[in-house]
Amino acid sequence: MWNLFKNISFALVLLVILPNNFYTQSLNFHHYSTSHGLPQSTIYDIIQDSSGFLWFGTEAGIGRFDGKNVKTYGYSEGLIGINIASLFIDKYGSLWIGTSDGLSIMFEGEIKNYSKKDGLPDDYIYGITEDRDGNVWLATRYGGACKFNGRKIQVYNEDNGFPSNQLMAIYKDNKGNLWFASYDKGLIKFDGKNFVTYTINDGLASNLVLSIFEDSQGILWIGTDKGVTTFDGETFFRFTKREGFPEEEVKVIVEDKSGNIWIGLHNHGILRYDGRKIYKHYGLESDEVRSAYVDKRGDLWIGTFLGGLSRLPIDWFEIYDVQNGLVSNKIYPILEDKNGKMYVGHWGKGISIIENGNISNIQREIGLSISNLSSIIQDKKDDIWFGTWDGVVKVKNNTIRYFNKANGLKLDNIVKIFEDSKGYIWFGAIGGVSKYDPSLGKITGEYLNDFASSTMWVNDIFEDKNGTIWFATHNVGLINYDGKSFTKIDTANGLPINNIYSITQDKKGYYWISTDGKGVCRYDGNEFIILNEQDGLSSDVCYYILENYDELYIGTLNGITVLKNDLTNLKKGIQTRYISKNEGLPSQELNQGSYFKDKNGYLWFGTQNGLVKIDPNKNVNDTYIPIYLNNIIVSDGINETSFKTDSNLDLNSEQNNLSFEFFSISFAKPNETMFEFMLEGVEDNWSKTKENRVTYRALPSGIYKFWVRAKNNSEMVNAKPKLLASFNIPAPFYKTWWFYTSSIVLFFLFIYSLYLYKTNQVKRRNEALEAMVKDRTRELEIEKNKSDDLLHNILPSTLVEELKVNGRVRPRKFNSVSIMFTDFKAFTYTTSVLPAEELVNELNDIFKNFDALIGKYGLEKLKTIGDSYMAACGIPNEIDDHAVRMVYAALDFQNMIKERNKTSAIKWDMRLGIHSGSVVAGVVGTKKFTYDIWGDTVNIASRMESSGEPGEINISGYTYMLIRDQFECEYRGKVDTKGKGGIDMYFVKSINRMQNTTQNYGYKLFKSFKQIN
Repeated sequence: MWNLFKNISFALVLLVILPNNFYTQSLNFHHYSTSHGLPQSTIYDIIQDSSGFLWFGTEAGIGRFDGKNVKTYGYSEGLIGINIASLFIDKYGSLWIGTSDGLSIMFEGEIKNYSKKDGLPDDYIYGITEDRDGNVWLATRYGGACKFNGRKIQVYNEDNGFPSNQLMAIYKDNKGNLWFASYDKGLIKFDGKNFVTYTINDGLASNLVLSIFEDSQGILWIGTDKGVTTFDGETFFRFTKREGFPEEEVKVIVEDKSGNIWIGLHNHGILRYDGRKIYKHYGLESDEVRSAYVDKRGDLWIGTFLGGLSRLPIDWFEIYDVQNGLVSNKIYPILEDKNGKMYVGHWGKGISIIENGNISNIQREIGLSISNLSSIIQDKKDDIWFGTWDGVVKVKNNTIRYFNKANGLKLDNIVKIFEDSKGYIWFGAIGGVSKYDPSLGKITGEYLNDFASSTMWVNDIFEDKNGTIWFATHNVGLINYDGKSFTKIDTANGLPINNIYSITQDKKGYYWISTDGKGVCRYDGNEFIILNEQDGLSSDVCYYILENYDELYIGTLNGITVLKNDLTNLKKGIQTRYISKNEGLPSQELNQGSYFKDKNGYLWFGTQNGLVKIDPNKNVNDTYIPIYLNNIIVSDGINETSFKTDSNLDLNSEQNNLSFEFFSISFAKPNETMFEFMLEGVEDNWSKTKENRVTYRALPSGIYKFWVRAKNNSEMVNAKPKLLASFNIPAPFYKTWWFYTSSIVLFFLFIYSLYLYKTNQVKRRNEALEAMVKDRTRELEIEKNKSDDLLHNILPSTLVEELKVNGRVRPRKFNSVSIMFTDFKAFTYTTSVLPAEELVNELNDIFKNFDALIGKYGLEKLKTIGDSYMAACGIPNEIDDHAVRMVYAALDFQNMIKERNKTSAIKWDMRLGIHSGSVVAGVVGTKKFTYDIWGDTVNIASRMESSGEPGEINISGYTYMLIRDQFECEYRGKVDTKGKGGIDMYFVKSINRMQNTTQNYGYKLFKSFKQIN
């Protein structure tokens, strides 16, 4: 079999497609139509304002686009016309809208209209620009140009020397020159003073100029109905078919941020000039281009006739498919040889070779059995090896050699071919591995027989930095070979699944493993870290992993996941972005082993619907996503009020339910935009949402600021959050400072009033209590006084105090006192004849007089017994003249009786006896106190009374001895007494006038009495 093919020239099997004048490529355009909200499908002009909105001029008005929604402006919004021909934004931000019916100027929501009746030379406005002085110039269809300074319109036409009335466009270059594209007079330049005309005689392709553009190098590009001409200020250069440019109407010319010039043709789509070549690009919905614009991000927008709007992202990539010349859209192995040729293997259709933009195909019909290609490599000797389902094909110097079972290949169904660092070629197949020794020129060994089975696919072969060969298999897991032995690593060792598609090693030394259904794994030789859909992969079916700088491109069943190769903080999650059909992939499904990084750094990926070439250096993350407030809805629980801004947000305390509606402007991946928001004043942390509305309910009073920032599918792109609204919810009156202050004041006033009230109440109560106490005290005092008086009637004053203090009175002996007894004669008879009450009254009256008299002389009443009255002098306080005092009192007693008898019906005769001597005095009793005296003196005094005579004062001889100098007495002799025998007795007759007068002695007695008491 080898002999059959060894002399066949490889060149004979190449179907070479002759090169075109330009290179064709499909690009990943994104399309927008009326189903996305466009007013109409024909786009005549495109512009972006300072806020980031894109404006489209159509035949049915203008559309303002934020990436998700289109807002249409037409007649009802105030436009003068809806057939839009041109758009321009001046330095003040006003949008100038040229229509077929006149001019509309929109500023801050207000629209002003101008037409021929206002001074315009024509209503159909094809172009608008602003000169260096701030004047706005209009290019009209049939009326020439005009300059508008905001106050007046100055017309330039053929009548006043302007070269042409029919203008198609107007442009201002970087030097401030104005360029006019005329329909019939070529290119017109105005430097602010003079008009200069350039025509075909100067080098223009045609005098019918349609578009003008100045690139970043200062070259002026002029689009005509016969193609493109450039002008460097001195020389015109015309692009012809020789340069690959068709002679066709050029409607628009723009330059992207990479320096590519994009040229929109009237009927043949879009061309790109990179400074060397011209590329014809497919992918537009319509090849009739009418407008183009490069936005702030760098995306290219192309407006077409009846084909809507197309966007080519700044990170656009090329797509090769059948339309470009590939033999099939099903792409599998990819290889760049050392000459820069790209070999693209197809399933069932052969090979496509891309070289310098040309595509050649090798097909089975020529005789080469390479229909189902699975792997392509170029070895160190520059030989190219093709792995197929029917064996291996080696191409060396245009000579083909074929390997199969017949010449040593273990198995024909090859899945992977790999060359190791020693030059050995390994063939992975379904069921095992073979190895080719280049030094011997033959297959020398079979491997993995110990692991092999009919279900084991060797999907990938890889050599790590240590020279170990790794085999990624289906059903068996990983197998490594160190040159001596094979070691298997499977689920028992930590692999999540034994179905492995590929293995590679990154620059850090980590192994990366892609699996069939369990995502990818990172392996450090000991531990597996598994990442899957839950972590952020686009699919768990992962075919391969391609490292590019600090990123890993993971080909999956659902597009490409680009993973940042940094797993230092897995708790915060992995950082990923995605390349899928949303980004322009021709198919969501990538293919096993279908990837390659060429020598220029481009990444090639095969899909089920074409080949993709990506420039990773074009991967420009959005640096800013504008965010704007759309509406604030305020509710008090019953009524709702809407505000467009926070400037009029004057809330009351009940309007504490607020909803904020906002939007972002993002054209790249608007549906993947994530918002993070925070209401400062009630939140300290950011919250996430994909919605454009956030609601807060029952906010407490306070000052608030509503912040929002945006996040795309990979990271935060608004490092600085935007303040969308600031507002204040006033406190209800009962929570205001003045209410608190008033409440505190009122509270303290209340407390103080309560204090005063309570104090006054207590005071009044105390006063009442005090009055009551006083009354009670007074009553008690009265009672006490009564008691004291009563007690004093019973006891001497000094004894009363002693009794109060001590509760008892100490008995005491007195050596010299005088005792007096009185008694009424015939008292028994008197009691029998007098009524009791009258008797008591009589005695009471007499004894009261006696009481008064004893007080006069300082005597102490001891007691009354019946009609007897007993008193003493010299107790409880000892005095020297007790006998004298007693006799004086006795005289007054007898005189009082005598005086009373003179007027009283009842006549009393009283005996009175006095004796002096020693006695013992004390208080007896506990419930009823009695002050009494004891001793023989008492008995003798009693005998003095009983031995006396009525009306007389009978004293003993001892008493006589004490008073003899004061009184005249009559000696009675010794009078016999009961139990005492004869006692000397005397009657006191009168006071001794010679010694003292009664008055003088009475004064002395009073002084003496005061001293005693």
